[in-house]
This record gives sequence, structure tokens and C-alpha cells, in this order.
Amino acid sequence: MGVRTTIQAKLIALFKVNEYEVVTYTDGVPSVGEERLTPNVICNETAAAFEPSPSGGQVLTGWVFDVMCDFTKEVDYSDFLISLDNMSFVVGELAVLITIGNGALVAHPPQQGSHSGTQLRFNINAVIKK
Repeated sequence: MGVRTTIQAKLIALFKVNEYEVVTYTDGVPSVGEERLTPNVICNETAAAFEPSPSGGQVLTGWVFDVMCDFTKEVDYSDFLISLDNMSFVVGELAVLITIGNGALVAHPPQQGSHSGTQLRFNINAVIKK
């Protein structure tokens, strides 16, 4: 598996966890119970980054990915975000440093709505170092 696809697979595995609590409303007040959902996760590469090589030419320095998590109901994802710490790993001889750029975009259904769920969209920067 190539470096880019390895990164994508690891990002999908990271975000496809069963740690998202379903939100319900009683008299307009949100709460979470025991129900949890696993999202459908899509990870798309949106850009590759290069810098000039000291010996001439270009050196690949990393990628930018969009990770989209779709849920059938509204979820509270705050505990998951708090748990994110060092997401870096090694592929072959390359260190892959993962950071979330620009925060997360969130779309929730209307309160008491069951026609759509939460959608989370993360901008992920993957920097590779030799």
C-alpha cells in the first residue's frame, strides 16, 4: 500500500470509532444517553505539498485530506475531539505528522428532527519527514 493510501486508511480507522453519543432533546434541553453511533467515514485527498529540494527539483512534504463523518442522528463529538492527542505514526522510514487544520465544520439536524443526522468535516494536514 502506498504512503498516501496508508495515511487515508489510518485516518478512516481513527475517525470510525464507536465513541459518539447520540443527542436527544427534552423540552429543548440537550442530553446524551447510552446510545452511541459509528459514522460512515470518507477520506479524500485534496492537495499535495512540495518544497524545493536542496539538490534541485521538488520534494514531497505531505498531503491535505478532508475527512467527512456522517451520522444518522445528531451526536455529541466533544469527547472524541478531547481524546485526540498525538496522531503521528511511521510508514516505512517516513514519520507522518498529523494535525487538524482549520477546526471542524459541523452540520446538525434541527432540534427534535430525525430526517438527518450530524455531519462532521475535518481538514487534516499530513506532513511527512524522512
